Amino acid sequence: MATMRFLLSQIDQVSAGEVVYPPGGRLGPRWQRDVELVLVHDGHARIAVDGEARAILRAGSVGLLLPGHREQFAFAGDVETRHSWVQARVADPPVERLSALPAALPASTALTEVVREAVTVAPRRCRRPSRCSPPSPPPRSGATPARPSRTWAGRARPSSVCW
Repeated sequence: MATMRFLLSQIDQVSAGEVVYPPGGRLGPRWQRDVELVLVHDGHARIAVDGEARAILRAGSVGLLLPGHREQFAFAGDVETRHSWVQARVADPPVERLSALPAALPASTALTEVVREAVTVAPRRCRRPSRCSPPSPPPRSGATPARPSRTWAGRARPSSVCW
């Protein structure tokens, strides 16, 4: 438990959100600056990290993304993909230990509920914009979203929260 307390004390910013991509949607490339959990609820997401296939997240699974990497997402071609995320800006994450974890796991009911609650309480607009940056820089050409965190191509549930 001491390790967890230490890690939690190192968190500067947390954000959570949910987005729905249309069939064939894409995101990236983007530079990951945070520790991020991605939960796929419907559809699937293929994630490439540093140009190499990292994981296929299917509905009901969760993936862990670590800072310092270039990421690209390709979403299901035949159905919409709905996913949520929680990310944290951690001062000195234990990247070596986290890198040893599986690329994808089944999402537990408890984790899914915690993420749902975080997304539900997300304010429409952050009261402190300087502390509430979007989850990534604006997508480059070829990306489906129009802008990060606020307006996405297709349907979206605009939600972003920080503490």
